[in-house]
Amino acid sequence: MNTNTATIFNKSTLGNIFGNTLEWYDFVLYGSLAPFIAHHFFPAKNGLISLMLTFAVFSVGFLMRPLGGMVFGHFGDTLGRRKPLLWSIALIVIPTILIGFVPDYSSVGIAAPLLIILIRLFQGLSVGGEFTGSMVYLTELSDQKNRAFFGSFASFGIFTGLLLGPIVILLTKHSMTHDQFSEWGWRIPFIFSFVLGIIVYFWRHNMHESTAYIQNVEKKTITHSPIRECFRSHKAALLISACISAQVGIPFWLVMVYNITYFKKILHVPFEIIEMQNMFAILISLIVIPIIGWLTKKISTWLLLMITAFSFIALSYFIYVVLVNNVITAKFYIADFVITILVAVYLATFEGFLASLFPTEIRYSGIAISYNISLAIFGGTAPLIVTAMIKNGIVTAPGIVLTIGGVIAFVALLFARRFARY
Repeated sequence: MNTNTATIFNKSTLGNIFGNTLEWYDFVLYGSLAPFIAHHFFPAKNGLISLMLTFAVFSVGFLMRPLGGMVFGHFGDTLGRRKPLLWSIALIVIPTILIGFVPDYSSVGIAAPLLIILIRLFQGLSVGGEFTGSMVYLTELSDQKNRAFFGSFASFGIFTGLLLGPIVILLTKHSMTHDQFSEWGWRIPFIFSFVLGIIVYFWRHNMHESTAYIQNVEKKTITHSPIRECFRSHKAALLISACISAQVGIPFWLVMVYNITYFKKILHVPFEIIEMQNMFAILISLIVIPIIGWLTKKISTWLLLMITAFSFIALSYFIYVVLVNNVITAKFYIADFVITILVAVYLATFEGFLASLFPTEIRYSGIAISYNISLAIFGGTAPLIVTAMIKNGIVTAPGIVLTIGGVIAFVALLFARRFARY
């Protein structure tokens, strides 16, 4: 355990963990501040339509992720894990900062939403290799027994970003009046990402190459066409990986990002209560993730994923029935807490299992392609689909979509074990 701890807490691994923090810090800002973005860039007479336009642009960024996954996956498998991870962090920071400087619709008209769309496209391309690259890097730091433990810290970085985003928003809100925040203060958290980017880039600049990749170089087993090899010899693994990843994208974006807007606009929960409840749930998740990662040394990752996927199927719809009918009561907090824990357990487990589906020489490409295609199809569209369902009177829509995601993952896991051999 001492060796594991020493390896986890050096600059190389911290750079990968907190690179994810920066990526998801940005995304949680977009979800949390969606009402303000909708007001400034997508004005409409109907507030819900304005919000739908905002999340439609949110989905556009996801459409670029598969292309980004292919680009970063190719270079990650041919040049090593280190270089693409340096590129990705620089390319994530620039668009995040730019969102903070785009003029309002009232100032430049249609150019404002077009600029936001272009930024989201560029951002989607760059983040296509960030989380998957750090996931691969961390899982390749040790032997198979400890792979899932190390991989779980990629998700630890996600929840750190989820925690940091609301904290920065709250600090910004409390430093000015409500009108000031609504008018221009909401931009400050986006601009603040520059500070985080400098720190993470410094850590990554000095990181070493992953052990597994170095072994492949020494054995001369590096493939020059990893993407072609994925589609030629590992089609089933790609499909299974994508379906398992569906229950990463759907719950993450609905529970951790969209729920903030859902509670505020649909359930009319006060914004301060939403932020405090969200931060508490994330803090608990930050404790749960390393514990679950450690448990994967004792319990099969496949079994943990099966149990969690089944729990999503059994509980999701009923949790949202409780949320809708028990606003700001003990039942409301308990239901939100339970669904957050399910997300944390799933995210702490799936990295190590996905790594076992692909050999080292195509692992970055295989995971990046399948994961990002899945997020584009399921995660990126989930908020838009749920918003459309709510517009048609289905207020428990998040629970329904979460249940469908659980079914997709559960069925994929039934067939997955035979392919987890690397």
